[in-house]
Amino acid sequence: SQAAVLDVRGGREARVLTVAPGCGLREFAFDDVFGTQTTQDEVYCSVAGPLVSDFVNGLSSTLIVYGQTGSGKTYTMFGEPLDGSSAVLTGDSRGVVPRVCEEVLEALKVREEQGIDARVAMSYVEVYGQEVFDLLRDGARVGQSRVAGQRYVLDGNCETEFSNLTEVHELLRTGDSQKRRAATAMNFNSTRAHTVVALTLCQRNLENGTEHTSRFLLADLGGSEQLAKSKANEGMKDIGTTSWAEYYQARERVSEATGINLGLFALKNCIDALNERQVALKEGRRPPRVPYQDSKLTMLLSGALGGDARTAVVVAGTLDSVHAPETIQTLRFGERCRGVENKASLNSADLRAAVDEIDLQISMLESDIRRKERWETRREVRQDIEGEETIATSVLVGAEAERAKLESALRRRSVLLGDPQPDDR
Repeated sequence: SQAAVLDVRGGREARVLTVAPGCGLREFAFDDVFGTQTTQDEVYCSVAGPLVSDFVNGLSSTLIVYGQTGSGKTYTMFGEPLDGSSAVLTGDSRGVVPRVCEEVLEALKVREEQGIDARVAMSYVEVYGQEVFDLLRDGARVGQSRVAGQRYVLDGNCETEFSNLTEVHELLRTGDSQKRRAATAMNFNSTRAHTVVALTLCQRNLENGTEHTSRFLLADLGGSEQLAKSKANEGMKDIGTTSWAEYYQARERVSEATGINLGLFALKNCIDALNERQVALKEGRRPPRVPYQDSKLTMLLSGALGGDARTAVVVAGTLDSVHAPETIQTLRFGERCRGVENKASLNSADLRAAVDEIDLQISMLESDIRRKERWETRREVRQDIEGEETIATSVLVGAEAERAKLESALRRRSVLLGDPQPDDR
């Protein structure tokens, strides 16, 4: 028998059903599951939209995308490969990162009207092995020690401010052009390191002078891969028929894969330790140490892993039976992440501001829905042995995207106010 993904179901009963030799049937439950026909906008509204609201209202947020090489992580985060045209960053296929920047800029316009001065800046870095590189400054290595690299980034030394979409697109193009890429058997445009976009938002109330800073980390993790499938080591197998150029190129691919996998291994160890820590604290036992220092990646993400940030994890897999074992491993990782509890909190003033912000968004969405929605009559012809009958039905159309965003905003408002969710009743 072979491993396989048997069923994928989204909505309120989101789950993935798998089968594997030695394990039998296994069901994985998640907050949401997206099928192959899911749009980028649907993913954004479900996963990133709530995090943007938290970020703008003073809570640090993190979104991590994890999965096998070629499973669609970078597409989810950034969209189609940049080709120099603005359509890639403005069209329907644009990913989470450009959409987040768009929504943040829109929110800051509202903040300005409310008497709040705000500055937002972007860092765009690559974690390659135990080194961190600044993609907005020609890929320059940052930090002079094992710890200094991630501290250098988190202290804001790699930041570049932006105030409009043109500047956002230029920053994303600059960073994208510096990424390490290589063709493998599983992905012709495989990124060969972990990529992290960090947004830092500084807000100051002009009336009372209070200041608040929040950070949003968006991590596109390098793909976990098996050399046997990615064939990154092909040039090293037969030295007699391989040129030195091919040999050294293959050796570099193997080094990249090893660095990626070691970072992911360290991340998994941290997730496992955090889950064990929660169990130990509940049982009154001494909690284990969380090994954040094992890699630059985990040190950079330490605040998001069991810290005080709102964190979402997207795991990307494939329905292809050839890759079912890797997909099941990915689902297991997502399940373990779901068990980690972060403790993000807002003070009462921040809470009131957050609710007011969402109320304004709800009001604007309701206005858009009233303006765009219209009744449409649809006619259906039914036939039976007695003849033909035309049935007319009226349905509301024209504001489907706004209704999805309205539902998301209402859910966020309920969470902030502590109202019970439908699944909690």
